[in-house]
Order: sequence, then C-alpha cells, then structure tokens
Amino acid sequence: MVETQSSNRKIILLGVAALLFALVVVVIALTTVLRGGSEEGAVSTQAARLMPADVFAFATFNPHLGQARHYDVIERAWGDNPQVKQALSEMLSQMATEGLDYQADIAPWLGNEIAIGIGADLLDVMATSMDQTFADVVDALEGVPPSAPMPTWSETGPLLIVAVSTQDKDASDRLLSRLVDKAEVTPETRTYQDVEYTYLDFQPDESPGVAWATIDDYVVLVAGGPQAIEAVIDAREGENLAGNEYFDKVLSKLPPDAVGYGYVDMDAYAEMLTDMMSSPEMGEVSGLVDVEQFKAFHGVGVAVNLVSNGLQMDVVATYDPELLPEALIAIPTNPHKTAARVPQETLIYASSTMLGYTVQTMLDTLATMPDAPEDFDESLTMLTSFLGLTQDELIEMLSGEMGLALTYEPAGLGGDPNVPIGLSFLLEASDADKFERLVNGITTLLTMSAGVTMEEETINGVTVSTLPNPDTGELLIGFGVGQEFLAVGTSEALLESAFGGGGAALADDATYKAAIAPLPDANTGILFINVERTLDVLKAAMGPAEREGFAEVEALLSPLKAISAATQPYSKGRDTVKGTFFVLIESE
Repeated sequence: MVETQSSNRKIILLGVAALLFALVVVVIALTTVLRGGSEEGAVSTQAARLMPADVFAFATFNPHLGQARHYDVIERAWGDNPQVKQALSEMLSQMATEGLDYQADIAPWLGNEIAIGIGADLLDVMATSMDQTFADVVDALEGVPPSAPMPTWSETGPLLIVAVSTQDKDASDRLLSRLVDKAEVTPETRTYQDVEYTYLDFQPDESPGVAWATIDDYVVLVAGGPQAIEAVIDAREGENLAGNEYFDKVLSKLPPDAVGYGYVDMDAYAEMLTDMMSSPEMGEVSGLVDVEQFKAFHGVGVAVNLVSNGLQMDVVATYDPELLPEALIAIPTNPHKTAARVPQETLIYASSTMLGYTVQTMLDTLATMPDAPEDFDESLTMLTSFLGLTQDELIEMLSGEMGLALTYEPAGLGGDPNVPIGLSFLLEASDADKFERLVNGITTLLTMSAGVTMEEETINGVTVSTLPNPDTGELLIGFGVGQEFLAVGTSEALLESAFGGGGAALADDATYKAAIAPLPDANTGILFINVERTLDVLKAAMGPAEREGFAEVEALLSPLKAISAATQPYSKGRDTVKGTFFVLIESE
C-alpha cells in the first residue's frame, strides 16, 4: 500500500515538474534567439500589411531579443546555463549540416520582424479533415468504403505565410537562390503585379506547394497554390490584416513596446466551429460546445514583453456585450479576501468569482445533452430540497469569492507522510444561515449515504465537522461556517487559517505581492504558483537517485520565482477585456 502511494506521489510530482519545464522551454525559446542586427526596441507589425484580410491567426516577433529592453533579466537568469548553450550549439550545428552558416548567410540581412500568418484556407482544410475523419470512422464501422479524398493542396489559397524583414535584399536573394538549388523539384519563376516569385509544386498528395518572393523589404514564403502568394501580393495594396478594425483595436490596447504580438480572428474561428459542429458526424459532441458564445468575440490579441523582473504576457479580447450571456456579464469583481485566509507557505493558489456561473453552465449543458436522464431536473430538485435550498439559491451562494489552496504538509494528508500535501477550499458565506443549512445537509447526506461518522470540534471559535483518518486517527477533512466563510480543509492548521487565525497569510507574502502586481486590479480571479517553493517541495519528496536526475530540470527552472494570471470581468460598458499572465524571474 505504501509503495503504491509513493508511486502515485512520484507521478504527481513529476507531472508538476514536467509542466513547469515545458513552460520554461517556451520562455527560453522566445528569449535565446541569436542576437544582432541594427534595429533596436519593440517589434514592428508592418508585416500585417502583407497578410490577407481573412487570415485566421497572426504572430510577429523581433528575432534580435538581445536588443530588447530588460533583456538583462533573461541574460542573468539563463545566460550561463549549460543546457541553453548546448541547445543553441546544436541549433547552429544542425544549420551547418544543411549548409547554412548563421553569421554568413542570415545575420547580414535579418531585420527586426519575423511574422507568421495562418490562412483561412487552412481552417477549411482542418474542418474538412475533421469531418472527413468522423465520416470515415462511421463508414468503416458500417462497412462502407472511405469517401473521396479532399481537394489537392495546389487548389488552396494561403495556408501558411512567413514574412521576414530583410535589411539587405541582395544578401537574402543569395540565400533564396541557394535554397532553390537544393530543391528536388524544378522551380517555376512567375510574375504577378510586377512582383517576380518562385513556385515549387510538390506532389498534390504529399504536401502543399511553396512560393516565395521579396515584397516591400520582406522575404515572404507561402504554402499553398500559386494563387496563395498572389493573394499576399494583392493584400499589400488592397484589403489586409492591418486594415482590420478589430486587429487595430486590440493592438491599441496592448503595450506598445512588446517583443512579440499575436492575433486570432475569432469571427473566422466561430464560423469554422459552427460548420464543424453542424456536421452530422459530430453527433452528441456538438452539444458540449456553446458556439453562440464564441460569436460574441471578434478578435483576441496577445503581447509578450520583458519587464524589469520577469516576462509579461497581456491578452486583450474585443467582444459584443449584447451577444454575451447575461450571467457572464453579471460575474462580480473578485474582492480578494481568501488570500488572507490561506497560509503564507501555499504552493498553488486560485481564487475566483466564477464558480456559480461555471456550475450553472455545466448543469445547463448536462440537461440539454441527448443522453441526459429524463428525471435529471427532478433529481436536481430533490437534492437541493434535501439541502434546504432552491437551485437558484444554491447558484447564488456559489457566486461569491472562492479560494483554493495547495500547501506543503510534512505530516501528510490525513497523517500519511507519503502524501505530503494539504488542501483548503473557501467560499464566501454572505448568508450564514443558508450556508449552515448547506453544511448540515451535506453532513446528513454523508452520514446517510456513505455511513461515515462525523465528529465536532471548535477551531478559532467556529464549530467544525471533522472526519478522521481511520488508519491514523489524524484529521482527514473538516468543514464549517464562520468568520464570513464556508471552509473545507485537510488539517487543523489550514482550517485555523481559513477562520482568521494561524500565522502569516499568503496576502502578506513578498513573492505573492510581486507576482500579482502586474495583474489587472479588477479581476474575476487569480492564479498563483510559487515555483521556488514548489521546487523545494519536489526535491524534498525525491530520493537520491531521483534528485540527481532532477538536477538539470532544476537548473533550468530555478530562476523562476512565481507564475500568476488574472482576467478582468466583462462589462456592458465596454467592448474589450484584458488578461495578464506573468512570470516572476529572479533578478538583482
């Protein structure tokens, strides 16, 4: 039994480590591109003029990140990391095997913008491919031969567009000529609107064609048929992404000095989703997605920025407030009380005012599913009646601030040191009488249905129902209502903290304060992860062999102190909403 629990613990810990490792890999990938070039400062967004107006997604960044403001934070954190140096060395070596030398072939002409666009036709291909996959599965089950193949790649418009600014057209042209010489397919040279481009037509059933040209000081590569690059050439003087009102609105709300930007056309996404969900092959799956809610959004933009103490990612979405559900608009601003009711040593903390909305949405979805029990509504009514509440009252009670905390408990869950964690859940109890009825109903339900025997004790003046671990006699879980909160905790220390007692709170922690400082003041919730403390817990739970293997991961993650995120509430008084994701990095 102990061995199984230990294995489960290792799986959980390694899973957390893998998640953090993946996050840092993304950060490193954005901040260790080779430095150089004459341009400094924020990335340009001029490549948006070369993107057709119907592109689904767009991203642009400055490859010369070493020139960016506050790059010294990244330099101090990972500049001497052997794994980063090795990754860069391997990248250069791989380029060398392809006959490319970065300093000789790329650095002389590489400008300050690399942009990528995903064409609308790629969405159509994806939607068609998914429908085709579902249809083929159904046909196979019924013994019907597969349907006809999809259209050939050469018949599509732009699938993928890459635009790289060039500071020396002659130098970039030389590199393109070398790439043509290496191609196994004979290239075609064509001219459209006075722009000469090269097109490689691969086998239709293998991959799309590729075309490239130098357009307005940008080396542009496009995947698709010949008409794909011609659409890009048309875009520069016609309708393009830069002229999209939602693209312009989103970028105007984002920081102007970012090192990278991204944009997603939510109108195009909603259209694709509608087509996909309306397909008969999707069946009951379509009921799980509220396509109408997606139609309220027009565009989502993101800016990645280096700041004095970390990496900040701001997200802005533009929406039509009249199309959003009233319940979503009504979600209140988070009062941020629960951070003062969880211990300072908390590893992961989340607070939100969206629990009521989430539960109601889930119940509505379950009730409308084709295979929902006929007596679903009746069963729900019986349950709420047993608890002494109506469904509306219950949803209203769940709409206050909720807090959830994961802490390190050396004594272990229920006194089991193989599970060295503690959990606490808090819910704002605006009406103490109703919450008392809820707690009494839950206690009775547990006693009747599970046959458990609850005990009572007083913690910081609050009567708490407790359930001991039958193996150790230690507290397994306890819950009660008092000091403005319904609290559930797996230790007396967590319950004491939840009811306003105990030692220092997370709200007073310096790392927590620094991590949430960049987040929107008015928000519907906060996510906070103390990475530094979590790494210490992971190491403490590992054996010598595991710790040795963890050394490389630790070296890459150790500069991270914390991660945080928050989103503004929606409002009928505006048409944009902002969210922020922040990585607090060790700095001098």
